[in-house]
Amino acid sequence: MKPTRESMVTSRRQLTPAQRSAKIERDRRRRRERNMEFERLQKAETELQALTAAQRNENSCLRHHNERLNDMA
Repeated sequence: MKPTRESMVTSRRQLTPAQRSAKIERDRRRRRERNMEFERLQKAETELQALTAAQRNENSCLRHHNERLNDMA
C-alpha cells in the first residue's frame, strides 16, 4: 500500500526552532549564492556576445579588405 501524503507529512521529523532557523538561513544562503552565480553567468554571457559581435565585425572588414586587394591583382 502506497503511503498517503498526510501520512508522509506526519512521519517527517519536526525540527526544533533552532534547527528550523538554521535551515532557513542555510536555504537563504544557498539561494543567494545561486542568484549571484546566475548573475555572474549572465554578465559573462553578455561580455561574450559583445566579443563575438566585435569579432564578426572585424572578420567582415578583413574579408572586404581582402576582396578589394584580390580585385587589384
